[in-house]
Amino acid sequence: MAEIKRTTKIEVKPNLKVNLTSENFSVRVSGWEQDFAELNVEMEYKQIGEQEIKLEEIIVIDHQEEENILNITISDPKDMRISKARIDLNIPHVSTIQAKMENGSIKVNNLSGEQKLETENGSIKLDTMNGKLDCSSENGAVMLDSCQADITLGTENGSVKAADCDGKMILKTENGAVKLKRCTGTLEAETENGMVRIIEAGFSKVVIHSDNGSIFYDFQVLEKGQFDFQNDNGRIQLVIPDDLEYEIKARNKMGKFNVSLPGDYERKQTDDKHILELSKGSGNVKINVQNEFGSINLLNQAGKSFDFDSEKFTRIFDTIIDKIPDDIDTDKIRAKLERAKEKMKHIRMPDPHKIQMHIDRAMNDVNKEIKNIKLDINFDDLKEKADEAVSNVMNAVKNKFSSNEMTEDETQESNRRSRLKILQLLQDGKINAEEAEKLLKAMEEK
Repeated sequence: MAEIKRTTKIEVKPNLKVNLTSENFSVRVSGWEQDFAELNVEMEYKQIGEQEIKLEEIIVIDHQEEENILNITISDPKDMRISKARIDLNIPHVSTIQAKMENGSIKVNNLSGEQKLETENGSIKLDTMNGKLDCSSENGAVMLDSCQADITLGTENGSVKAADCDGKMILKTENGAVKLKRCTGTLEAETENGMVRIIEAGFSKVVIHSDNGSIFYDFQVLEKGQFDFQNDNGRIQLVIPDDLEYEIKARNKMGKFNVSLPGDYERKQTDDKHILELSKGSGNVKINVQNEFGSINLLNQAGKSFDFDSEKFTRIFDTIIDKIPDDIDTDKIRAKLERAKEKMKHIRMPDPHKIQMHIDRAMNDVNKEIKNIKLDINFDDLKEKADEAVSNVMNAVKNKFSSNEMTEDETQESNRRSRLKILQLLQDGKINAEEAEKLLKAMEEK
């Protein structure tokens, strides 16, 4: 296995413009305090052809000093097979990047300026950015953390994730989810088939439209704001704090309303729309909700955990009782059902979005581990070997217990647990002292 290691230092001016093109390689870009750019390359590869590979054939650097432009083109030669590569570019904090990546990801952190990043089959990750961000990805995810910027993001099949970001956010996905946490500013989000989940939101103006995915929005307390939620086939779920002074207008065509907010509300119907109107206090937080075939759920903070519909259970129980023959006494049955209904009132289902978040995180971890494993095996053989291994283990267990073949340590542990069980029965009054003594003596004689 051959190896390449090289550091290239380039003298640049403030407000550097970087044009980056990469094919089959991922790149990390970081802003720093120095007045020069530095490109660090580490590669391990296997040479396929006879011609010697030179780094200049993989990475082409063109520095236009007068224009303060740095052009970097990275490509994968046909005569080498890369097994490991790391490319790091350090540039001054105030710089502009225009990047186009194919089959590789890009990570950028600690920069101020206008950045335009495109990937075809790779992810985009931005951390501690300021200025203006324009990102698009065909099949990769876009992730942002601690960015103070106006952000325009678009993905076709990848998700959009952001945390602790502030600014004007315009997000659009076709099949990917939108997940935001602790973000502020204004938001426009549109997705065709992906879900939208916004938690601990601090936005003052929001427009969210989904065709087939669910929408979950967790409001924080604010004095005024304008919010618009639209969906066609997915559920809309809004969590409203107790201290929020709102005016809510909700319209639904075929879906249901589920409301756990305190106070009275008005419900009416016009043409083919069911309309629900709620208000509280000054009503300075305007919330407009529209759905076609999905439900609209308006919940208070406690409603993050879903309550059982006790009225629905009452109707079900009453129907059951009505079907019981007259010659059977239903008083006892009814009393038990009433107790069951009371217990159901206190049941809380955990927030499904938090569950989904943990599932997503776990699946991402699993996916990373799988990608790190290089396998060259026949999966039919693997399945046969796995079946054989499982069968051997099960047979060993069966044989061990059927023949009472136990080690000395296992026997002692079994006896210890048996003695504890006997003493527990004695303490609970289920056997008397004489019976306990007989059981212990019988154990010792085994």
